Amino acid sequence: MNTKQTTSLLAGADIDSPSVNTAVESSLFQESEDIENTKTGLYSTLVVCSAAVGGFMFGYDTACISSILIFLDQSQFTLTSKEKEIITGITSIGSFFGAIGAAVFSTMIGRKLIITLCCILFALSAVELGLSNTVPLLIIGRFVVGLAVGAASMIVPVYISEVSPSKKRGRLLTLNSVSTTGGQFIANLIAYGIRNTKNNWRWMFVASGIPPLLFLCVVKFIPESPRYLLLHNDFIKAHMGLSMLYPNATKQQILDKIESIQHDIKSNEVQMKKPVHERLFGSPIVIRALTVGCVLMFFQQAVGFNSFMYYGATIFKIVGVGDPLIVSILISGTNFLFTFVALKFIDKVGRRKMLLSTVWIMGLGLFFAAFGFYKAQLPTDKNIESTSLNFYSILLVVSVLVYVGSYASALGTVPWSSVEFLSLEARAPGAAMIACTGWITNSIVSVTFLSLMNTLLPSGVCIMFASVCFVAWGCIYGWYPEVAGLSLEEIREVFRNGIDIHYVKRRRDSELTANTQI
Repeated sequence: MNTKQTTSLLAGADIDSPSVNTAVESSLFQESEDIENTKTGLYSTLVVCSAAVGGFMFGYDTACISSILIFLDQSQFTLTSKEKEIITGITSIGSFFGAIGAAVFSTMIGRKLIITLCCILFALSAVELGLSNTVPLLIIGRFVVGLAVGAASMIVPVYISEVSPSKKRGRLLTLNSVSTTGGQFIANLIAYGIRNTKNNWRWMFVASGIPPLLFLCVVKFIPESPRYLLLHNDFIKAHMGLSMLYPNATKQQILDKIESIQHDIKSNEVQMKKPVHERLFGSPIVIRALTVGCVLMFFQQAVGFNSFMYYGATIFKIVGVGDPLIVSILISGTNFLFTFVALKFIDKVGRRKMLLSTVWIMGLGLFFAAFGFYKAQLPTDKNIESTSLNFYSILLVVSVLVYVGSYASALGTVPWSSVEFLSLEARAPGAAMIACTGWITNSIVSVTFLSLMNTLLPSGVCIMFASVCFVAWGCIYGWYPEVAGLSLEEIREVFRNGIDIHYVKRRRDSELTANTQI
């Protein structure tokens, strides 16, 4: 579709009419296919990897606290269970406000600058935490970390979804999750390596400042989101950015891509001028998309995975593991490894199938873990480590690893890609709402987990989380749609008349039939 055709179309017909929408969507899909069939090159992947430093820091800061709580018990700090819950949970509370702040300012100052500010906060908090000498200072530092984590968790998926080709978008969004799980794994490796070092907990905090400083060194080479630039009528920079992201595309393909984005902006121009609450709740399409994204993000946190990341070392002190840091490495290593399963198959198999194939296994793993907890010979004093493993302790560890691997393969990654459901006018505030849903749920789980362990016992907590897994599977089966391979401009059709969970399948069947007839 060239400029003359676009102008003619917009001038000669009602843009909201079904016939025009169908024609435009069909044309835009073809243009998207044209440019996205070109080889994107290494640069686009490096851009995503650089942006994913936010994911790495998210992972590092969620995992390092597990070992730091053990180290603090060995230092001058004598922390109660409640203080541990506050130090851990305050990060999730800060993340809630960070996600909201990023949503408010990302449309005004850009996705790239928000990521840059996140890295500055990460670096400053690393210094503050490393120098802390009191519990209140630790709490303040962890809150600042939360602000950065929340902002990054909201803006990085938005940025990646806007700079990625539709055929690779799922994998590149998953690359952010790989970065997150990699951060968790590296945090546990560092903790094990310095476990006998003086002031080990301080070094754990200080080390978290290195990746964001590296990002600040390369940030000038990373382009702003073309969609953000076109939203602010910066055609030249948008053209330059797309040319770098699609180095093998022709000039016409770049122009066609720009026109497809401009059409999306034009069709949502009235919506963009509305207040945030009207953009989020004024359209049934956005409400449906937002509901699906928030519900899936709720389940990502409600199944309790981050509890094992936050308190893994503390939990395994009581199940016969002489060195609980080893189990923390096993958990984070399994999580990291199986995220590559999602990276490999998420676009080929599809988000929906990946979720349906793994979430029920999570529930099964937790039921076996509950049995292992119940039968393991636990010491009466939970502050005393057991010195030997038994069959049930091994069953427990293996069951938890099955749960972690299944989680990492789908539920740990897919919810962050729900931002792709949202149209441009709702993308930033909607991404914040999805992220905030996760952080609220995360904070509730993390600040109550140790208390629940004391009340329900570990086996009861595992059964509770296993039940949530099976409820999540039912919700995914009934409501979660497949969007693999669709452009951002196309996805709204999935939610136009309800939640069309089989839209992609019908489209592919239709295209296959058409090709057969030809």
